[in-house]
Amino acid sequence: FSLTNKSTVGGGSGSDNSRNQNQIINYLVSEDSSSSSSSSIRRASLPGHNTNKKYHENTSVEVEVKRDYPTLTSPKEARDVWLSYIWKKGGGLAAWVVPNDNGSCNPDTDITFDVDDEKSKNKNTKLPHRRLILPLFMEEELISIDDCDEDESNEVVLKYIVTDAGLLSSEIVPFTHLGTVIFRVNPDSEEQEGITMTWDVSFDVTESSRQSFWQAFTNKMITDASDNLSSYVATPTVYTRRTELVNKRDLTPKQAMEAWIDFCWKSGGGLPLPPPLCLKQDDNKVRWIIPPFLKERLISATCRSTGGESYGSVCEIQYTVDNPSIVTYQVYSHFGRIRFSNSEQRNDDVNEVISSDSTSLPQPSSSSSMPATLDMIWEIEIRPYRSCSSFVKSFTSMIVSTYARNFACHFSEGDTMVSLKPPRGEFGGESIIRLRKDSWIGGVLYAHLNDNRSVLEQTISMLQPWTWGR
Repeated sequence: FSLTNKSTVGGGSGSDNSRNQNQIINYLVSEDSSSSSSSSIRRASLPGHNTNKKYHENTSVEVEVKRDYPTLTSPKEARDVWLSYIWKKGGGLAAWVVPNDNGSCNPDTDITFDVDDEKSKNKNTKLPHRRLILPLFMEEELISIDDCDEDESNEVVLKYIVTDAGLLSSEIVPFTHLGTVIFRVNPDSEEQEGITMTWDVSFDVTESSRQSFWQAFTNKMITDASDNLSSYVATPTVYTRRTELVNKRDLTPKQAMEAWIDFCWKSGGGLPLPPPLCLKQDDNKVRWIIPPFLKERLISATCRSTGGESYGSVCEIQYTVDNPSIVTYQVYSHFGRIRFSNSEQRNDDVNEVISSDSTSLPQPSSSSSMPATLDMIWEIEIRPYRSCSSFVKSFTSMIVSTYARNFACHFSEGDTMVSLKPPRGEFGGESIIRLRKDSWIGGVLYAHLNDNRSVLEQTISMLQPWTWGR
């Protein structure tokens, strides 16, 4: 293959630069594997490397970052995840990555790799070996990837170079920026579980006075991308909420599931937002929540028998978020599961927890003094962005608790309305406004009308909107 000729790079003609680029790449690709594992890159001996005296010895930038990924099982899997998340998507940095192959083909990097994207029907995706990073207009190219089709390999190495520094061309010496990423089986693990990644980056800068700045900047970018990758492959955080539905109408779990789809999925669940936009061409299995233009997809809605008519069945809804992002929902993945079943428990408490593991639910207890109930168990698995973890957990808890509270009201009381009358409800007169009790604002109004706390306590509560309606 040949790189795109650029007459402005290196100050020579287009043909000279093309030959120079190919010499560098051929040198790097043929470099001994033992030297590729070294953290020190011998850039001074690269063909075409500028050894002019104006480039001082203290202009070299060398960064090495190591991270352990205990959830990854093989170097090949780690390589595929790195290519999918960091090379193709930018690694969560403030940059936009654009494939920039321009029809060229590199036999050393023209491979397919496994992706973990649930939306992809074809799990083997062609790898763009050249990319353009915006807004810097920097071009990078993969020049060497270990060909390991089997998972038994204990080490996988890949290399990339900067072929055009773009807006940083005046700062980075041409053809000196080299990155080497090595994935090894964790040597510190007795059972050889987990993968250790070593990411080396080295290049020369044109001015020694700015060497310390570029050293710190490069270390920050590589560290952030590596840490973001840790969040990307982390064990999902599990949120579990259990709600008892008062079954006044003696409905089955299947009917409860259908009611949830109609009320929560299609109508919005009483949240203070416009109703979601459900796509009829997808049988209402895809919906858009606007704002923030969040796309959710209903995976399945099934029922199964639990062994006898005396107990009934368990029905389950599964759904996912198709377009999580920094704008829509700050997670790498979101998978929801809602189960409906008969319950012998008579307890109005609602249990919720956010933890890294599923939480065991309370065991049922028998009682005959209260109406029959159904259990609704809502479980969500999320992998939040590293910098948004606390916010995402609180936000998810708030949204799901509101959905569950509104649906519990809708399930037991139907279309009950709440009326606001002057001066405050019980003094007669025409209603000023009537709201559905199973909506968020209706629940807030109902709680306010039945609030017997002191004026001071109610005033303080007004400054705590997350407690309204609870």
